[in-house]
Amino acid sequence: MAVAVVLIIVPMFACDYPEIFTHNVEKEFSADDQFEVKERLRKKMERMMRKKAKQGAKAASGGVELAINAPQPPVEEDPDKEEA
Repeated sequence: MAVAVVLIIVPMFACDYPEIFTHNVEKEFSADDQFEVKERLRKKMERMMRKKAKQGAKAASGGVELAINAPQPPVEEDPDKEEA
């Protein structure tokens, strides 16, 4: 513990050197903004692709219901008919 105090806390008070920041902090914020814009575009494109895929699947079926897929009425058995 004493070593940590000597290595970390004492130099903070002992050093008289002013900290000089030469980088532009606005660039960090603009990078965040750019990331958000790209993320929104990516999500929008994903939604559009999913929507297009659904429409493509619907168009591929032609919107025509095949007889095989059509609902069939229940079959009524003829009481006079003998089964083999």
